[in-house]
Amino acid sequence: MLDESAPEMAWYDMALAWRAPRLAHLFERSLTQPGRTPQELDLLHRAVVAHQRALLSPSSFNGGTNHGLYTALGQIAFARRLAELPGMTEIAEQGRDRLREVVRGQLAADGGHREHSPDYHRMVVDSLADAIGDELIEDPDLVALVDRAAHVTGWFVRPDGEIEQIGDSPARTVARSTRSRRDPVTDFVVTGGRSGTPPEEESLLLPDSGYAVVRAPRPTTSQELRDASYLTLAGAFHSRTHKHADDLAVTWFDRGRELLVDSGRFGYLDVLPGEHPDRDQGFYYGRPERQYVEGTCAHNTVSADGEDHDRRSRAPYGSAVREVRREGAVHVVTGEVDHGHWRHRRVVRLQPGVRLDVEDEVVSLDGAEHTFETWWNLPGDLELSEPGSAGVHHSGADPADELVLTGGGTGLRILAVDGAGRWRTARGEQEPRLGWRSREDYSLTPCWNVSRGVLARHHVFATSFVLGGYA
Repeated sequence: MLDESAPEMAWYDMALAWRAPRLAHLFERSLTQPGRTPQELDLLHRAVVAHQRALLSPSSFNGGTNHGLYTALGQIAFARRLAELPGMTEIAEQGRDRLREVVRGQLAADGGHREHSPDYHRMVVDSLADAIGDELIEDPDLVALVDRAAHVTGWFVRPDGEIEQIGDSPARTVARSTRSRRDPVTDFVVTGGRSGTPPEEESLLLPDSGYAVVRAPRPTTSQELRDASYLTLAGAFHSRTHKHADDLAVTWFDRGRELLVDSGRFGYLDVLPGEHPDRDQGFYYGRPERQYVEGTCAHNTVSADGEDHDRRSRAPYGSAVREVRREGAVHVVTGEVDHGHWRHRRVVRLQPGVRLDVEDEVVSLDGAEHTFETWWNLPGDLELSEPGSAGVHHSGADPADELVLTGGGTGLRILAVDGAGRWRTARGEQEPRLGWRSREDYSLTPCWNVSRGVLARHHVFATSFVLGGYA
């Protein structure tokens, strides 16, 4: 226990964060337990001193990720339980300083988590709410920020109760035990309208953390919550942590089911050595399936020249989401990203229960022509049908510009009205890997991947998704 030359993971920041409070509990209990020998108590005390020394080291704290949060909380809990021991006042003060640093770094002023993943947002808020309940956090400003973040959690929950799979978020039903229920609107969403308070708004803009969410019409009952349309636009790049190549990606849930889906996280396998060339592409893991779900084509966005959005050499831009507004029955969400040699501006128009229209303006900034492609990912249980076939209404558009997906009582027509290239479709292809998603770790399932491309210096893609009633 005391060998600080032990394998690296033994003194890894998260191992230290979880172990220190438990060690403090064990030592405290041992002081009053009959039968403990002086040698055993001395060994435990030396372990406590070793953990004090380790916690004071700068290497134990990474304020740029959620690991720093758990280090700070573990340190405060460790020092509080053994407050009468020498050196614990310094440990506690450093822990509180670290906590303020990491919470304000992790959570933007709007309450959104800066690690690009709603499920990590949920996890961090639950931990912070637990810490407030345990009186490890007493700073009123931090408590207020956690309350804002708890409110945001509810906006990341779809009408079916699952967390939206943006970034490194697996498909997960948000449990009613989540401590984000300290917010009454989140309570309403997580419990399916059985408790809590209905939302007052139909949309939420997080201008600092980089999200826009629409849930409409505004639900006031359980049934209305289940029937609501749900849309997200994610435009955030705060650091490399959990960041996919997914600038301005959209997800959409309507009429009780997924329609535009994100790729999930697959899981963290095969860490790449620091000199591996894939590191230059923004990858930290070498498993091909993991690299696929991180890539641009696995998200509902736009790429240039077949390359993923740059996550390595480009400086983080913070938030790229610009606006959420309502125009009559239509909700409008906008965002804009500068990719260095090209720029992407996206305008999304949602008419709940009816249609989604997306306008993607792409502009070359280096004077050269680029092959721009729009990528869309849809559930694999839908079937691709030919326009005009039995039971499928033909819109009158050129069949090359129209796709129809049907199944389970859902009909979705995808229309392209901008004169770009024809649709390409894939579902569960291996060479190249295309048309996959990961709902749970270490598993891929087929989904539809549809795309179009154009060689241009400037183009405006116009894509419409129209809901119908055909089976």
